[in-house]
Amino acid sequence: MKHTLKITLFIVFQLLNFTLQAQSDFNKFEIIKGEVLDDSTGFYIPFANIFNESKKTWDSTNEKGSFSIWADIGDTLMLSAVGYLSYVTFITDSLIKENLVIKLEPRAYEIGEVTIKSIKPYSKFKQDVLNLDLPQTELDSITNELTLQSKEAALKADYEREVKEVFAREDGTLFVLGLSKLSSRKEHKQQKALKKAVNESEEKKIIDKKYNREIVKIFTKLTDKELTDFMIFCNFSNEFLLETNDYDIAKAILEKCIEYKKIH
Repeated sequence: MKHTLKITLFIVFQLLNFTLQAQSDFNKFEIIKGEVLDDSTGFYIPFANIFNESKKTWDSTNEKGSFSIWADIGDTLMLSAVGYLSYVTFITDSLIKENLVIKLEPRAYEIGEVTIKSIKPYSKFKQDVLNLDLPQTELDSITNELTLQSKEAALKADYEREVKEVFAREDGTLFVLGLSKLSSRKEHKQQKALKKAVNESEEKKIIDKKYNREIVKIFTKLTDKELTDFMIFCNFSNEFLLETNDYDIAKAILEKCIEYKKIH
């Protein structure tokens, strides 16, 4: 019991001694009051930060630029505010006795060069997007190849159908004329001319199936007079169009289109 009482009295004595020491140290501090101003205008700077680095305490100015903070002689005060250079001061005996006025220098910010450009109208922006030369992927190439093959098959089927219709309409007379024996030279010339006309007609149908305005329009997106001018510019020979497959003709059209757009 006596041992416990001694411990209790010792603890109370230590706490009392600590409190008196702290009170003694606290009485050494002074409340520093001051104002923070703009060095260039003289206006008060609200919400500036004041930090006592020695005591690790801080405060901030009110709307009128005023502040108060605990400090002692020799303490270091650091002041900062957005848009101003930081400021450091040391507490002296004279500063404790009078109102502290601190002026912060505005900070100059350098920014890079700014280029102002006009905004394109939506119609122009849309046209620029449509004219973009986008690289083709492997899937795009395969899709284009399948499209061309499908078109070639469709054109071939249409041609065979029209040939059958011609045979049915003429009832074979074209071939009868070709097999008949014509004695006179005049009749022979007529036969040759008729055969040539038939051949040219058949060739024209083959060419029209592989190369016409609708096909060129699909690949070039050209219309009306511009489409006509472009087909004149291409100037493909009948021999080329007859002997070349649809894929190579399409490729030639696209190459000619690139040349045409560079000129026009």
